[in-house]
Amino acid sequence: MNKKDKARILMRRKKEMQFAGGVFRISVILAAILLIVVIILVEAAPSFIRPKIKRALAERDFEGAEKLAGYIGEEEVASLHKQILYIQAEDLLIEGRFDEAENMFSMLGAYEDAPVRVMQAGYRKAEHVMSEGRYEDAAALFMRVVGYSNAMEMRNECYYRLAEEKIAAGSLDEALNLFTMLGNYSDSHNRRIQTAILLTGIEDGEQALLAASGLSQQELEMLNRLTETRERILRGWVAVGYEHTVARKADGTCVAAGDNSFGQTQVDAWTNVIFIDAGAAHTAALLENGTVVACGDNTYGQTDVSGWTNVKAIATGAYDTFAITNDGKLLHTGYTDIEKVSGWTELSDIAAGSYAFSALSSNGAMLASPQKLLLGGSEPFIQTDVSTAYAAALTAQGRVVSTFEGEIWTNTAYISCGASGMMAIDADGRVLSRFFRKTERYSFEEKPALLVAAGGAHHAVLYEDGSVKVYGSNDKGQANTQNWQLF
Repeated sequence: MNKKDKARILMRRKKEMQFAGGVFRISVILAAILLIVVIILVEAAPSFIRPKIKRALAERDFEGAEKLAGYIGEEEVASLHKQILYIQAEDLLIEGRFDEAENMFSMLGAYEDAPVRVMQAGYRKAEHVMSEGRYEDAAALFMRVVGYSNAMEMRNECYYRLAEEKIAAGSLDEALNLFTMLGNYSDSHNRRIQTAILLTGIEDGEQALLAASGLSQQELEMLNRLTETRERILRGWVAVGYEHTVARKADGTCVAAGDNSFGQTQVDAWTNVIFIDAGAAHTAALLENGTVVACGDNTYGQTDVSGWTNVKAIATGAYDTFAITNDGKLLHTGYTDIEKVSGWTELSDIAAGSYAFSALSSNGAMLASPQKLLLGGSEPFIQTDVSTAYAAALTAQGRVVSTFEGEIWTNTAYISCGASGMMAIDADGRVLSRFFRKTERYSFEEKPALLVAAGGAHHAVLYEDGSVKVYGSNDKGQANTQNWQLF
C-alpha cells in the first residue's frame, strides 16, 4: 500500500471518528433535553392533574380521582382519601342519614372541621327527631351535642313541648316535674305554678307548689334543715391538690401545707380571697374584685389567669384552671382541649376533677366533659362535682346521684368528688364518705363540718370550730394543718 492509499484511509477513519463523536454529542444533548422535559412534566404534573381530580370529585367519580392521585404520589392519595370520606359524609348529611354521617366524620379525626361536623350531624338528627314530635328522644340527642349552636336551648324547648303534651294528656304531675327541671327557661316558672294549681285545686301558687311536691310534714322539715345546713357551708375555703392542702381564712388571707416543688403553696401574700382551689401542683384563688390569681406548676399554662375579670366561680383540674363569669361564660387555661364545650353559656356553677370538668346551667341541668360523666334527672341539680372516672350531682331535696353507684345518699347538703372516692355532709353536718378502696376508712370527728374536700391520697374537713383536719397521706406534710384556725 502506497503513501497515498494510507493517507486516504487515515483521512476516512478521521472523518468516521469525527462523525461518531458528533453523533455522540448530539445523543448526549438530546438525552439531556429529554431529561429536562421529563423533569418539567413531572414537576408540572400536579398542576395538570389536580384540576382533573377536582372535576372527578365534583362528579363523584371517586375511583377515577384516586387513580389520578396515584400519578402524583402516595401522600396525595392519602390526603385524597380523607377528602373523599369528607365529601361522602357531607352527602350522607344532606340525605338525612345522620348516624352514618356522624360515624364517617368521626373517622376523620381532626381533619379540616370534622369534629365540628360530628356535632352538626348529631344536632341535625336531634332536629329531625324533634320535628317528628319525639321530644324526649330529641332532648337526649341535643344533650349529646351541648356546646354546638343553641343545643342547650333546643333541649329545653323539647322538654317544654313535652310538658305541654303531658298537660294535654292529663299527666299533670309529669308536666310539673318537667317545668321544675326547666327552671327559668321561657315562662317555665309560671307554667309550673299554673300546673301545680291545676293539679291540686289550690289557688295560692306557692301553697299549690308545696302541696304538689307531695312532701310530708316530716319531709318538709328535713328540707328546711338541709337549707339551713347548706347556708352554713363554706365552699371554697379548703382544697386539696395531689400533695398539698390550701385554705382561705375569714380575713381573706391564705394558708398552705405540703409539697412546694413548683411554688404551689406560696399563697402567703394573697389577700381578699373569697374562693380557693388546688390542682395537681398549682393553686388558684378568686378575689373579691372578680379577678383570679394562681401559683405553682405552669407547664400547660394552668396559672395564666392574670387577665381574667368579672369572674364569679373557679375550679381547678390536675393541669387546668376553669372559671365562669358573672354573665355565665366559660373561661379556661391549661392542658385540656375544651373546643367541644366552648359554646357552654348561661352557667351558674362549675367543678373540675383530675381530667374532667362539669357545670350547671342556669336551669339546673348538668353539663360534663367527657360526656360519659353526664348525669340527668327530673329534678334540677343545685351542685355538681367530678373526678377522672365518675361524676356526682345533688338535688335540692338532698338526693345524691353518681355515674358509678346511682343514688348514693339522701338528705345531703354538700358533696365533694375525689380521685379515690366521694365525701359529703348530711343535713346534720355529719361527714359521709364512700371510698373505692375498702382499706380507706377514717374516723371523722363527731362534730358538725362546714366543708369537705375529697382528694386522691388525702382528704380535708373544715369543722365548725374553724379547725381543718386532713385524713390520709402526709408524706409531703400536706396534713400538717393542726395550727390552722380559719375563723
